[in-house]
Amino acid sequence: MNDEKFRHQGRSLPESHERFLSVLNGKRSVRDLAVKVQKDLTTLARLLATYYEQGIIELAAIEDLPQPEAEVRASNARASTEAGLEPQDTGHNPRSRMSAPPTVASSGALPTSLDPASFEGGHPGLAAPGGASPESPLVMCIDDSPQICYIMEQMLTQAGYRVVCIQESVEAVSSILRRKPAFIFLDLVMPVASGYELCKQIRRVSAFKDIPIVILTGNDGVIDRVRAKMVGATDFVGKPVKADKIIPLLDKYLNGVNLAGQELAIAP
Repeated sequence: MNDEKFRHQGRSLPESHERFLSVLNGKRSVRDLAVKVQKDLTTLARLLATYYEQGIIELAAIEDLPQPEAEVRASNARASTEAGLEPQDTGHNPRSRMSAPPTVASSGALPTSLDPASFEGGHPGLAAPGGASPESPLVMCIDDSPQICYIMEQMLTQAGYRVVCIQESVEAVSSILRRKPAFIFLDLVMPVASGYELCKQIRRVSAFKDIPIVILTGNDGVIDRVRAKMVGATDFVGKPVKADKIIPLLDKYLNGVNLAGQELAIAP
């Protein structure tokens, strides 16, 4: 924190700002700060950006704590088995491609952010027989769970689809506009923006008014299905995700089925 610079210039920070800056000890990530000061990430990010631009604070990237490799393999194997897939011992942690969260520190370096494009094509070693061609439909999965992303990438890549997984809901809409997927799987419950909110935002874009959007959720109730329909969801599938539920949905909506007037099934 560089508040001394302001005092040397004859300026001082308001007391409320002094209190806020006192929690910036160089050891907390942005998420930690959001919890500490009880602000949502978007609001906090704007505030920190203002301080950064004025030279009051500096940002640095920190390393995330590595998950034990054996634990990753065991978790992924269980997830694959539950999804009806053959477990593949890649030892790959879906979070390993995510950049570390920024923390306030003294290096002055801006943190990097997750590039959704880095997930395209699935994990190394999980290519479908023959590999997905560049003409294969691009399927996007938006879910904050690393395990769900792992399952979906493995499942869809094996089925011959190109895959992009997004774990941050705030990046979803911009990624959709940039990548232009043919199909979207959308988690219902996520931090910052829910699946309902994202679905509504996506449908506001004329280019995506007919794109198949399937809601993924563990809350497989009638009310949730009705709400999903009201915001423009094409279909609704309950978790846990399994190949015998996911692949038929892709076959149904990517094989020229006319979605006009399509009714969501209310029965589970």
